[in-house]
Amino acid sequence: MSIVNGTGKPRLEITKGSGAVVTIDFPLLPEEGSYEDPNPQETVHDAFDHEDIPDKHGFKPKWILDFSSGYDGVDLLQLRHLLERDVKKIVFVPHVDLPGRKFEVRLLNFGTLKRIGSSAHGGVKLIFQSTKMLDAIPFPQAALSGKLWQDLDDDTWGDHAASVWHFFM
Repeated sequence: MSIVNGTGKPRLEITKGSGAVVTIDFPLLPEEGSYEDPNPQETVHDAFDHEDIPDKHGFKPKWILDFSSGYDGVDLLQLRHLLERDVKKIVFVPHVDLPGRKFEVRLLNFGTLKRIGSSAHGGVKLIFQSTKMLDAIPFPQAALSGKLWQDLDDDTWGDHAASVWHFFM
């Protein structure tokens, strides 16, 4: 878990069509299977000399919240708000101890609900993606944080081995 990006629980703020806001606080995430991905967006063009020319657009961060080992049934009932028709906006806060780091997202995949045994509640794996294109790396304290696409030449962008990325939940 990255201390730089926060260590608190994740939170969803769901705004419904009526204007009501439902807040869902998740339990702390298990480190395995849960992660953040900056998800760079680019288009690769074929040049006249058959070289690939990437056209970098920005980032659409993606988050995977993996509770597949188990999730409380009462909390699971709250997730129904994600699936209702009158959802106007979903805001995801990866860690409540850094409330300024929030992203408007859409639910890409609700995952598979599993039941463990006859009485234990199953788990769920949620995948969210930002609805807005971000033009800077949105991860504080990362080696390239705040750099715009135009600042990244081939030398900087081609070698990530020297960069310390803080993309972890």
